[in-house]
Amino acid sequence: NQWDPRSPELAGLLGDAYRMKLIEAQFGAGKGKASAEEIRRLGDRAIFWYAEGEKRSPKDDTLYIRRATVLDLQGKFDEAEPLYQRGLQMRPHAKYPNLTYGNHLARRGDLEGAQKAFEKVLSLQKGSDINDPETLAEAQKMLDWVKERIAGGPVKRQPSRPFNPLED
Repeated sequence: NQWDPRSPELAGLLGDAYRMKLIEAQFGAGKGKASAEEIRRLGDRAIFWYAEGEKRSPKDDTLYIRRATVLDLQGKFDEAEPLYQRGLQMRPHAKYPNLTYGNHLARRGDLEGAQKAFEKVLSLQKGSDINDPETLAEAQKMLDWVKERIAGGPVKRQPSRPFNPLED
């Protein structure tokens, strides 16, 4: 950062590095789960670097969405919501923000909202020239999960499942 303190790419990469370390620490890849303090510290560092990237490149919606996913991992759904909204406002017809927002809504317990977000991703896929089978498969899988939960009655939050870096 000392070499190029204005680079949004560097700030985003540092945010990504801390986010991946957070995921590893939180979900226990290899050594087992880290302490709550270590998880908090890694999350705070990721949030710091994404916010720094946003200052350097305020039109990069990806940074807002990634910072929101870290806040989701910390259970700070209310803080994440405006970041998702900002990212969606910038690119309302993009698959990544809509898929990630659907996951956010499912974690919050807003299953109807999540269903709409996943259906939107699938409709965007169908009209796209770019074949992105991973996004389509993830959106369909989550849509099926949400529909099952809606049919089975109210659910507070999405159950824990392995983290998928493609969706978050």
